[in-house]
Amino acid sequence: FRASGGTVVFPTDHYNMIYADIGLYSFTVGFFLADTVFYSLPELLHGMPAYFLHHCTAIQVQYGILTATRGSMTQIFPVMMGTEISSLFFNTAWILRAVGYRDSPLVGFLEKSFALSFFLCRNVNIS
Repeated sequence: FRASGGTVVFPTDHYNMIYADIGLYSFTVGFFLADTVFYSLPELLHGMPAYFLHHCTAIQVQYGILTATRGSMTQIFPVMMGTEISSLFFNTAWILRAVGYRDSPLVGFLEKSFALSFFLCRNVNIS
């Protein structure tokens, strides 16, 4: 590598893909760890291990992708994050129900938006 204007320039895109993979892996693992600690770990402690196992498996799969083939995380990451769009509607509706807005028209809209986005983002997007 050579320094150019205070930045490091690598001779090929291969190195840039490796660093992009590490950055994306760090972001997604951070997301899953936070979600695991604040949501699925309390469920695990109450005897419901499914969500916790889901997160541990997802982290392991991402680690496998990162170590097995360099550069593939940057191709898979947009698809993975695209599937999480539906979670925004689900989580917002869940929060509103938890604070007492169970019968609100907004909750109904969010639930319908979740169903549609889940189908489009998780079924159509992946296939």
